[in-house]
Amino acid sequence: MKPEATRHTVMPMPVPSATRQLVREPPLVDVFAGRFIQRSYCAVLYDPQIYIDLKGYDEIAASSKFWSVVNGIVCYQTDVIQSRQEVVATIVLDLPKFEEDSFCDAYGMISYQVNEKQYQTPVPTIRLLAEETVDNNCGIKFSNNIEHSILALKSTSIEKTVGIQIEHHPGRGERLLGFLEEKSFEEICADVYVVKTTGTLVFCLIEILPIVEGEARLRIFSRSGSQMNIMLRLLRDQFPDMTVQDNDNGVHAAISLLEELKLYLRNGSTSEQQMARIKTDLFVIQ
Repeated sequence: MKPEATRHTVMPMPVPSATRQLVREPPLVDVFAGRFIQRSYCAVLYDPQIYIDLKGYDEIAASSKFWSVVNGIVCYQTDVIQSRQEVVATIVLDLPKFEEDSFCDAYGMISYQVNEKQYQTPVPTIRLLAEETVDNNCGIKFSNNIEHSILALKSTSIEKTVGIQIEHHPGRGERLLGFLEEKSFEEICADVYVVKTTGTLVFCLIEILPIVEGEARLRIFSRSGSQMNIMLRLLRDQFPDMTVQDNDNGVHAAISLLEELKLYLRNGSTSEQQMARIKTDLFVIQ
């Protein structure tokens, strides 16, 4: 059995220092080493989103995520950017068809809110070549740029967090590490394990989070729903009392859908309707 194939490409998004805003106020974002940071010391950025327009396509598409960076390591997904916080943005989209040319240009815009006002920042044009989609240089490698490889896997994966009680269960911690080794998981950096070999669990990634109230928490990233189901089954066979955190994206999707319907009822602008539709779609596909 092989995990379901994915047809996505991941683009790390540099953020330009120039900021084009919808209201006249000083720029609040800047670029440092290709990362998204705040220039303001007091404002907080809410609901950052990236919108990508592929040349020759009628609609804006793609799924974007923002990742908080602590001590140079990408840690967790975030939708609120605090003052001076360092953040990496990624964009995932279906591969273009390359019907007219051997390349496809992608135009982007980052939007965010500050004090209930909407701002936007243009993203430099990105050119994707058809040859790059099959070039081994673009493949996931763990020999160098481990952070980038981890980020690429996270951006194109399904995510779930599970809990395994360690307290009052002597030897469970060692059994968990033994389980990971048995299933060909290798530690590529502190508390991050991945399957590099071919097989059902290839490129499945597990982060071991800090223990909370005697419970070891694992954040699992899988390449498909089938791979996630297999991973959960294998863990549950070893740890029958394992808990799985609920994914509340369905609730967010329902709320976004209601907001989208309200825009149609009050005849909102075309751009407002399109952005609302994209937001709903992003929650549905995650």
